[in-house]
Amino acid sequence: AKAEEDDALARRVILAAILTVPVFVLEMGKHTIPGFEGLIESTIGIQTTWLIQFALATVVLFGPGWGFFAKGIPALIKRAPDMNSLVALGTGAAWTYSVVATFLPQVLPDGVRAVYFEAAAVIVVLILLGRWLEARAKGKTGAAIQALLGLQVKTAKVLRDGQATEVDIKELRIGDLILVRPGERLPVDGEVTEGSSNVDESMITGEPLAVPKAAGEPVTGGTVNGTGSLTITATRVGADTTLAQIIRMVEEAQGAKLPIQGLVDRVTMWFVPAVLILALATVVVWLLVGPDPALTFALVAGSDHCVPLRHGVGHAHLDHGGDRTRGRDGGVLPQGRCAATSG
Repeated sequence: AKAEEDDALARRVILAAILTVPVFVLEMGKHTIPGFEGLIESTIGIQTTWLIQFALATVVLFGPGWGFFAKGIPALIKRAPDMNSLVALGTGAAWTYSVVATFLPQVLPDGVRAVYFEAAAVIVVLILLGRWLEARAKGKTGAAIQALLGLQVKTAKVLRDGQATEVDIKELRIGDLILVRPGERLPVDGEVTEGSSNVDESMITGEPLAVPKAAGEPVTGGTVNGTGSLTITATRVGADTTLAQIIRMVEEAQGAKLPIQGLVDRVTMWFVPAVLILALATVVVWLLVGPDPALTFALVAGSDHCVPLRHGVGHAHLDHGGDRTRGRDGGVLPQGRCAATSG
């Protein structure tokens, strides 16, 4: 289900980006490409480009970007606005003003008839891209956990009355004598009782060179035995093994809310209403003392305050990407606290 959700989000990003490119080119090309505006006026006309932008941007906002409105508007009505509310308000304001300029230009003063479809569409693409990056990072962290789970063996050869009996890993007890043949993974943490070999401990230490092990030396479950046979005495089994603890810490680090995230949640309760008030104040100030076209500048400035472009683009990606790397390399930071301060 998680993979299907990520794939659906990726399709939304791709669709939104494909539809946004022509909108962006049609509008911004007039300002950046010499002769582009003249070419448009002499062929299809500016009004036609507005209609094209309207059609494409509408699909972007109410297709791939519909989630912002579906979540943001109800939150706003409940007086608990969130970041979805800001995106919905910012893009909705730009889209609504542009629709009026396109279909009811007579209600706007001369000099303020302009469209901002490209701004609304680009915002949706950027926020969706950020959320896809976040989902992708979470998915890779989950893959790292699955890789760690793959290091756990299912059975072990226990020596009883001089005979090796294969038993389920869950049946092992502290003190059991376990035979580990060359090339096999050690099932649990223990101490070498008999034999000598080189053990690959890279999954714990990251070191590529195998470590010599002889009688009396500790070994770790999940590591790989080399060319010699070992008989070990189990010292830690089940959830107490080093590998099980690593897996548990990676899972906790992935699911834990960082202290900084708790702070963000508390700030958001005041941040969103403050942004809305600031946006309204900005509109009023521009209308009163702003240069012409004051209405256009006022609406654009007010909409800009409602667009948290940085939201979700990098923070969560870094958090979960760090969990994945630490889990893969064996360096896990519990509860994410150190991760928040270590960069």
